[in-house]
Formats: sequence, structure tokens, C-alpha cells
Amino acid sequence: MTVGSFLWLELLAAGVLAGWTLVRFPRLGPRSVTWSLVAFVGGQCVPGFGLALLQPALRLPDGVVVGLVGIVLTTLYVMLLTAAWLMRAIASSIGGPRGGHRIRASVRSRA
Repeated sequence: MTVGSFLWLELLAAGVLAGWTLVRFPRLGPRSVTWSLVAFVGGQCVPGFGLALLQPALRLPDGVVVGLVGIVLTTLYVMLLTAAWLMRAIASSIGGPRGGHRIRASVRSRA
């Protein structure tokens, strides 16, 4: 397996982990668009910290494994999770998945 294909696999794994976190812990994370945007911006700054940690990690014995699994996977997970929180907050602020307003019970009973 090449490094490039392993990175694609890590991106897929980070997406699955972020999706699992959203479904398993629905109350986790910010609810307002403002705080979700703050978390998203913070999550997008994580790769800079990850790069700073990657150089010392590569000097360790088995540093490539530590770097790829411990730092790169974690960085991708945080980025995707904060992006999902932002999308969830935006969707709930515009009315949720049904697209706007609730249907009144009297309207439902006629159909």
C-alpha cells in the first residue's frame, strides 16, 4: 500500500469516525451557528499544530506510524467533525431537514 492510498484510507476513516460521533453523541458540540463557526475555525487551525508535532514524531522509532495514525488521523477527524457541527447548526437554524415550518395537526388530518 502506498502512502497516498493510506492517506485516502485515513480520510475515509476520519469521516466515518466523525459521522459516528455525530450519531452516537447528538448533544455533543455547539448548537448555535456562531459557536459552531468558532469551533470550525479552530478545527481548521489544527493542521498547523499537527505539522508542528509531526516533525518530532517522525524521529521516534516507528515514528511514521505514530505520525500517520496519531497525528494525521486525529487532525482529519477534528477538521471533519467541526465541519459537520457547522453544517448541523446551519441546518437547524434554517428549519431542519424538512425545510422550514412545521405542519399543523389540523392540516395533517385532512390529507
